[in-house]
Amino acid sequence: MVKALQFLSLYLLESNNLSGFRVFITVPGVVTSKVPFTVDPTFRGQYSFFLHGIHVIKTSQAFREWNQQAKVCHFPEDRNVTLFPLYSQDNCLLECRLKKLSATCGCSPWYVEAATDLPLCDPEGARCLREKFKSYRDDLVDRKECSCLNDCEMVHFFYTGVRQDYASHHADLNSQMWLDEEAGVGKLADYLLDPENVFTDSLSKSALLLAHGERHWSRLARRRFDTDIAVVNFFFDTPIITQINLELRTNVFDMISAVGGTLGLFTGISVITFVEILYWMGRFTFQLMRSGGYSTLGWVKQTLGISPKISIHDVGHGNALEDYERRQSERDRRLRSNLTLF
Repeated sequence: MVKALQFLSLYLLESNNLSGFRVFITVPGVVTSKVPFTVDPTFRGQYSFFLHGIHVIKTSQAFREWNQQAKVCHFPEDRNVTLFPLYSQDNCLLECRLKKLSATCGCSPWYVEAATDLPLCDPEGARCLREKFKSYRDDLVDRKECSCLNDCEMVHFFYTGVRQDYASHHADLNSQMWLDEEAGVGKLADYLLDPENVFTDSLSKSALLLAHGERHWSRLARRRFDTDIAVVNFFFDTPIITQINLELRTNVFDMISAVGGTLGLFTGISVITFVEILYWMGRFTFQLMRSGGYSTLGWVKQTLGISPKISIHDVGHGNALEDYERRQSERDRRLRSNLTLF
């Protein structure tokens, strides 16, 4: 979770020249986050991080099946990344950025294993990478070019970081509780003073004293505590962890209900209306196939019981009325036979 700034700063969009370490609060397997904190070991005080909440986002099986076709996000197992064991959007963007800038500078950084097939960077190449990383602003472009989609499942941390110096005279902020070199006590006394030479042998201690111009190991331990060690505390403000489940907004039944409700509200159509429409359409089609040479208009008139009008011209010719009655009788007979079929 804590990395030396000389390496990790290459992964960040630098906006200042702060020195020290970067602290990322994230899930295992993700080496970056969008909101890092700078921890300066030379600061005489403590850093405290307060986690105000944790949101765990999960997905349903229906969402997983839908996402196989839609591809709006990636699960950790959906896509392989070269430099990291699991996929996350942050890891994908970092890998994409690293490969693009390595190709630009013509070398690969030594502290990232198998980043590219390029040779390791010399001092000039390392300087090129450092400058390119500081000015890099193509994250939005990389999301499309490198297919770095959002994470389908993720954990969101809500936290703040504060620092308090030992000069504040707070009861809990006292450097002596960590190291009292004169008395040889403190929580870090065994590590810094190392009275039993567990971490550093006597010869190495003598070499370190000579290199730093000190005569007493206790004074060097104090210098190490003041300049090389940062005290970082993590606190949970609440024990509550919120789980959010992602579901499909609509399924097949919801869509059927929405369409049926809309039709019923604005047109008054119901299931019985659909059955009736299908009945008359089927009857109309069947009659057309049986009618043969008879016109569709004539069949409609027969079905609806509409009688043709007799013109004066027809009445004035011999047996026109008898012919009309005969034709009408024939139509009625056919109509009755058709109704009998239905």
